[in-house]
Amino acid sequence: MTSEIAIGQNLIAFLETGRKLAHKVLFLHGFMGCADDWQAVMSTQSAEFDCLAVDLPGHGKTRIVEGETPYAVEECAALLIAFLHKKKIARCSLVGYSMGGRLALFLALRYPHYFNALILESASPGLRTANQRAQRRMEDAERAATLSSGKYEDFLNAWFQLPLFAGMIQHPDFSALLARRLQNDPQKLAISLQKMGTGQQPSLWPELPALAVPTLLLVGARDAKFIKINEEMAQACPKAQLQIIDNAGHNVHFERPAAYIEKIHHFLNRSKENHDEHDQLD
Repeated sequence: MTSEIAIGQNLIAFLETGRKLAHKVLFLHGFMGCADDWQAVMSTQSAEFDCLAVDLPGHGKTRIVEGETPYAVEECAALLIAFLHKKKIARCSLVGYSMGGRLALFLALRYPHYFNALILESASPGLRTANQRAQRRMEDAERAATLSSGKYEDFLNAWFQLPLFAGMIQHPDFSALLARRLQNDPQKLAISLQKMGTGQQPSLWPELPALAVPTLLLVGARDAKFIKINEEMAQACPKAQLQIIDNAGHNVHFERPAAYIEKIHHFLNRSKENHDEHDQLD
């Protein structure tokens, strides 16, 4: 069941399931996603962890006051830190997919003391050059215009024809995923795309060697573009390890849930044990 918490005048919608006194795990969805996307994964971890997933600005049931700007990555990150404060969460593990992975990486770099483990699925540190970012902003402006024009279903159909998402349409649960996407407000999605798209985000590549949080990088074996990106990330991050999931594309947790759950469960448990040992030493 969705809950809400007020951050200033904004209402952040979130799901929470698991043992309330257990180690916390925060899940961040991708573009056009919502907290419900994580239900199946969270249910498998709830016996050992307290799992939370938020609807990010522009998505799901979260309501952002007109005139406020927590859509951009910096402001959205600050909003999530305020969410942790409201929930009295001093430290947690952080899981992010695609857009949510970019945001999770930004959080771990800017606010490392809040996170004891980081899991990035099909994520990137952004685009390296100003020209690449400018080109992406133009592409995203065109996509945002389509979203704002009232042709949301056409946009969705075109979106899932992108090579990144090849194979998802044949998945038996695709119709349920599509129904969740259709619950979003396309006008708010357009704002999110223009404010938090990859072209708007500062490049985090130069900061990767300083990433202090133990990190698991997950990518699908059919996602050649993100395999290359994540191989470079793994080389740049001393505390990162890369796992490539067979028979999966971009959305690993949807396409190969059992393999995904096995990987994150092992990593979260190991990170929790290390964190508990650290607490005892303190």
